[in-house]
Amino acid sequence: LDFFSWHSYAGIAENIRYAQYAKQQLSKHGFPDCPVYLNEWNPGTQNRGTQKDAAAILSMMLALQNTPTDMCMYYNMRLSSAYCRVFNPLNGDVFNAYYAFYMFGRLYSLKNQAQCTVNGDNIYAAAAVGENEKGLAVANNNDFSVTMEINGVSPCGKAYRVNGEKTMSEENFEKNLTLLPYEIVYITE
Repeated sequence: LDFFSWHSYAGIAENIRYAQYAKQQLSKHGFPDCPVYLNEWNPGTQNRGTQKDAAAILSMMLALQNTPTDMCMYYNMRLSSAYCRVFNPLNGDVFNAYYAFYMFGRLYSLKNQAQCTVNGDNIYAAAAVGENEKGLAVANNNDFSVTMEINGVSPCGKAYRVNGEKTMSEENFEKNLTLLPYEIVYITE
């Protein structure tokens, strides 16, 4: 096999189980090195354009980062599609979900995943290190605020937040970070 792929419109926990099951079955049948692709996923259109949608999208990508999933392809980003949750089809502006992809892309560009541990339900994070930058993406996929103490990033960095205004704001990073409900944040130094 060149690769194994599947579609899923399920939640985070289910997609983690699906990825693990796929890898387990591939290994069991003699294909332990076969890449696993979630080649179509989308949390649904019910929250399109909302902060909750942005948090759900970034949470999924961050959660799948540490599974056997080698790639995941979001469905879809066509401006004319009812399933597009990244761009507003009426005026072409970006929805908050755009920043989820932007933040994950920043991490990906750093190339070297760093250790990152989160204690708490529905909080997702991943970290990476590049030649001249450290990055951390965090998603609060809860309907309440959460305060986190972040170690390993100096307090002289920047935090880029998206919390409902359809823009990304920049602020100086401090050691403790309070995330609003469904807020997504990228921290860099």
